Amino acid sequence: MKLHERLKEARTRKNLTQQEVADVLHISRTTVSSWEVGRTVPSLDFIIDLSNLYDLSLDVLLKEDMTMVNQVSKEIKKGKKYKWLVVTISSVLSLFILANFIWFICIKNQFSYLDNHWTKVEDSYVYTKNDVNLMTPQMDIKMNVSQNYLKKPSIWIMGTKKGKDNTIGLTFRADEKVFASVPIESKGVIMTKVRVDKDINLINDEENTKFLNENNELSWGETKKDIDDYLKVNQQEFKELYVIMSKEYSLIND
Repeated sequence: MKLHERLKEARTRKNLTQQEVADVLHISRTTVSSWEVGRTVPSLDFIIDLSNLYDLSLDVLLKEDMTMVNQVSKEIKKGKKYKWLVVTISSVLSLFILANFIWFICIKNQFSYLDNHWTKVEDSYVYTKNDVNLMTPQMDIKMNVSQNYLKKPSIWIMGTKKGKDNTIGLTFRADEKVFASVPIESKGVIMTKVRVDKDINLINDEENTKFLNENNELSWGETKKDIDDYLKVNQQEFKELYVIMSKEYSLIND
């Protein structure tokens, strides 16, 4: 006996009309009729509903109808694949949302510190303490954020302080390297930036040499003495500025 024949027989035995079955399943009467004449077959969900409605187990309802058994088997497998796909997509989406949330919190904390402890002046954040002045441009911060999606961006800061004879300056770059602004007397007081350590000693590395040669057309040998002398004369003021800037840099970026 085929499925459509069992459906009709089961409905008749329950003394239900096609319309009554249709009402229970929230479908049209013609759909029930189409099932019972074998023109169409119900989906797995409807087969389960019919099994419950007619008080028949699935194995009895589908007995001997191998075509329908195979179809149900395929639908079950398809349902499992669909469920796996839904779980996978949901997991990936959840991880994506979580990653964005964590990234947003990190950035929010950075801006919260600047908003609460620094002052907005036009398009920059500024910080003043005694004779120390720090600054970081808002535009650079936004650009850094956009270029570091899902990464915690480092916010660079620059600061100035009155030195022995003039204003000294330090820059804490986003890569945590520190540069001092120095005048080169032998070259007609050309201002340049060189990398220094926490004790304000000139770092003899390739980056300093390359920076001087490419950006200022200065020879490392003939300018090193000018730089060392300047850093030594203003070492105490540089160290004081370094301590304040190091603290603020950490509070913003940690």
